[in-house]
Amino acid sequence: MPPRQNQNPGTDADQPNTPQSPINPPDNATPCAHPKDFTQGFAEGIEHGIRLGQAKVLRRQLALRFGHIPAWAHQRLEDAAASDLDAWTDRVLDRQQLEEILEQQG
Repeated sequence: MPPRQNQNPGTDADQPNTPQSPINPPDNATPCAHPKDFTQGFAEGIEHGIRLGQAKVLRRQLALRFGHIPAWAHQRLEDAAASDLDAWTDRVLDRQQLEEILEQQG
C-alpha cells in the first residue's frame, strides 16, 4: 500500500511529530510583546488566584461561625485587598460580630 498523501500541504499533518503547545507554539503564533509582560501577567494571575482562595476560605469560616452572610459582606470579600484578607483572617478568631471582622484597615 503506498504512503498516504497529505491533501493540504503546509498543515500540521506534514509534521506529525511536532507538538503544538504554549511551550512549543506553532510557527504562526503571535509572540508576547515582551517576555517581561508575560512574567508580570503570570505573577499577577498567581496573586489573584491566591487572593480568591483566601477569600473563599474566609467566606467559609464566616459562614460556619455566623450562618448567613449578607450581600454587603460577600461584596467586601470580593473587593478586598490581600492585606485586608490577612487582617480579617486573623480577626475571625477573636471578634464577636461580622462587622468587627470586616472593618477596613485604616
